[in-house]
Amino acid sequence: MKRFVIIIALALVSLTASAQYIGGARYKDIKNTYDPKQYVPSTVDPYSPTWSSFFSFFVPGSGQMLSGELLRGALFLGGTAIVSSIFSDTYSDLGKQLTTNADQTQLYWVDKEAGQLDVWILAGCSVIELGLGIWSSIDAKRIAKVKNMYYQDMMGRRSSVEMNFAPSLAFTPSTAGHAQAAPGLAFTLAF
Repeated sequence: MKRFVIIIALALVSLTASAQYIGGARYKDIKNTYDPKQYVPSTVDPYSPTWSSFFSFFVPGSGQMLSGELLRGALFLGGTAIVSSIFSDTYSDLGKQLTTNADQTQLYWVDKEAGQLDVWILAGCSVIELGLGIWSSIDAKRIAKVKNMYYQDMMGRRSSVEMNFAPSLAFTPSTAGHAQAAPGLAFTLAF
């Protein structure tokens, strides 16, 4: 139930958050234009690739929803819900396949073949859920990067926001008439 409430909250946040940024930029329309490997973070980026990836690993589809890709997120979420449902049903069935003797000292199968099948199904569901989490996490990070690159281009800030943080040393004249190193911090913004 907690997972469902979190997902609904993320979907609502995504709907309201995507309205404040450039509309109409769907991932499927811009994915071939931008290479996420060339993404340079900016202070004005509307989407966080790190957080999208993090949330999507634990709740597959949530990172896509945070980046405004509701249908894509719903597909990941739906797939996870189906696999979780199968896992839950199989787990409860497995409990019916195991029993103990009268003095509660030994555990044994009621139906060994059905119990072993349940164990294999549980293992398969676990692997599928882990795979969906990893796939969703990678996909969410990619979407956030591509949409941020699109946003940077639309705002015309892509080159102006890239800051130069290279170390440098400045010298100032001293009262003795020779140059000495000046302590301090300088900030350079390239246009």
